[in-house]
Amino acid sequence: MLKINQGASELADYYSQSAESESIDQILHKIASYCDANEDKPACTLKAFIHNIIADECGIKVFRHYPFFWETCVGRSRYNWGISSPLSGYLHMKSLPIMFKPYEKKLQKYQSLCFGWGNPVGYDHHCPDYEKIINHGLLGIIEETKKRMSNAQTQEEHDFLKAVISSNQAVIRLAERFATEADRLAQGETNQIARANLLRIATAARRVPAHPAETLYEALACILFIRENIGSLESFGVSTFGHLDRILYPFCRSLSDTRELIDALLSFTDAKFGLCDSFYSETSTTIVIGGCDENGIPVFNEITKMIVEACIENKYIGTKIVARISSKHTNEYYSLLGKFIASGANVLVMPNDDTLIPANRRWNKKLKDCRLYIGGGCHEMLLAGTEVNTRSDTWINLPGILMRTLFPNPKTPDFESVDNAPDYDSFYRTCIRNVRHMHNVIACAKEEYERLWRDYDAAPFLSSSLADCIENAKDLTAGGARYNSVSLSMSGAATFLDSLYAVKMLVYDEKKMTLTELRQILSSDFVENESLRLYIQNRLPRHGQGNQEFDRFAAHVMHDLSCMAGQPNGRGGIVTPAFYPHDTFIEFGNNTMATPDGRKAGSWLSRGFSPSESTPVQSVTDIINSLKSFDLTLFPESFATEITLPAIIGNTHSISALASLIQVFAESGGSTLQINVLNREELIRAKAEPEKYPNLMVRVCGYSQTFNSLSDEKKDEIISRAIRA
Repeated sequence: MLKINQGASELADYYSQSAESESIDQILHKIASYCDANEDKPACTLKAFIHNIIADECGIKVFRHYPFFWETCVGRSRYNWGISSPLSGYLHMKSLPIMFKPYEKKLQKYQSLCFGWGNPVGYDHHCPDYEKIINHGLLGIIEETKKRMSNAQTQEEHDFLKAVISSNQAVIRLAERFATEADRLAQGETNQIARANLLRIATAARRVPAHPAETLYEALACILFIRENIGSLESFGVSTFGHLDRILYPFCRSLSDTRELIDALLSFTDAKFGLCDSFYSETSTTIVIGGCDENGIPVFNEITKMIVEACIENKYIGTKIVARISSKHTNEYYSLLGKFIASGANVLVMPNDDTLIPANRRWNKKLKDCRLYIGGGCHEMLLAGTEVNTRSDTWINLPGILMRTLFPNPKTPDFESVDNAPDYDSFYRTCIRNVRHMHNVIACAKEEYERLWRDYDAAPFLSSSLADCIENAKDLTAGGARYNSVSLSMSGAATFLDSLYAVKMLVYDEKKMTLTELRQILSSDFVENESLRLYIQNRLPRHGQGNQEFDRFAAHVMHDLSCMAGQPNGRGGIVTPAFYPHDTFIEFGNNTMATPDGRKAGSWLSRGFSPSESTPVQSVTDIINSLKSFDLTLFPESFATEITLPAIIGNTHSISALASLIQVFAESGGSTLQINVLNREELIRAKAEPEKYPNLMVRVCGYSQTFNSLSDEKKDEIISRAIRA
């Protein structure tokens, strides 16, 4: 039997000692010389050349005890999952002064004031159509491309399709090199277990990804090979292994070694990124379970159970488990998730099909495609194999813009300021116009520079698996995919909502002060106004408390925020509204003055759609009840609510209660739920004596970490959540 732990140990040793030291200077020189001398050629042609050079000339590594093959030695560091790889990222680096630097300059004044920041295009959180590759093979894609080439209408179409064929042929040759290397190693191998493993790799590498997979082992080997080599060859980040329990189940003719292979895949991320040694680097890796198939039938099978049980038993940290939930799922599925959470794993995020599928349908996407969404990274949802969404690269500071509305700044005369707005509606309309202005400024800048993407850094291999790129004879960077989205994520929802309501009540309804007096109080950071600050935080209704009047007020605001989007993007698609959380809530908070909700200057903003940490919440039920007032189908991206609960690990009653909580959340119209099970006293002890708590795991935002690997600032933020647990 294959020694999975031994295989993971081989991975960890290799990546800690060798991965960053691969010499690629000569290959890089060859790539640079060709690309610089052929700048007049299409970007897809240049990229296909890079793919062929890498496939034929870069070193490869096969592991004696690890069952899969993927490691192409392109100089990627241990902590790089694909973005800006040294060789395949050459065209990206050349585009920086043309695309990225001018974009940054255009938005510099807004970024310097912490109103928002980001990049013109997103190289991360993409997903190939794994099923197309597994079921048809790259030879099938090549045949499809050749047929389309016979009807090419323009030179541009011909160039793209030719690049697709060349790139896929290069990847097939790369896999064949792994087969040859595995055979070579097997010939001199005296350890019979290692020899059998190497021979199995050799057989698989001659079949996949060139041909359709025939076994579950070949399907998994193909998925890991494709994910890793899109990073190595395309310099694009693929942050998911896909919807595994749905994709793999048709291959389950026998379950004899399935669990072993799942453990191998899960151990890969921890070993590669050093998580086995309690060192942390964001891994940007997800596995999706649950949810439904394209016909809407819920997915829950033996693969689902094996993935969860493997995570519970072995405490994997790096692979985020995206467990799609819905009102159609069984009690057994919810009990399994309750058990997962109660184990203290804290690596789970649960998007709600009942909200996210209709949310994506609102944006003219086919129902069967919407049903196949996956978790593309942290909380970024993506339609698998059909959508290219560039996001998780731009955030807008809602509370920061609210404060700019209150306080004029000569650096940003394009924003409106309220002087003495006669009523709340006037104040509110000005604030919303400013948010819309910031949204439009960023959307227009992204459109301008995203239009250049196709000319400087195409992705013909990744494009070839995506729906409609071959049919349209267009690269994904040119809008060839079926759906071409851009999402601008707004940050600090609860801080924004609570602050608006506080202005309404203090200045306009209760008339406790004028707008000028409120400005003075905020400018002084509530100095000599602590009683007012406590009144705001403890007496005024706030998000997450289940107050019907507040929730009606907030639902109106959220509807208006959803209307910020709809602008065209640079690939022929549109901009969609988003609120997925990122730890920008820390940086934005550090640079935002005191806000009307009682938050002091420099304090963190609220996360995702969670209540602010200063909000008194009587029960989890209040938070979930608040969600019923909102139409979160207005937001096609995951809109996460994070709930922190006290640790009662392994208790049967707590498992049942957790299962019920998840089910109620799904039925209440929430978008995405993540739960942290924390013990405040344990966290405080772990901060003081980290050596005693090497495996304490926490959910930070869209990712999980060992508590010891966090900065002191983030440790304090996690502890502050646990205070309310």
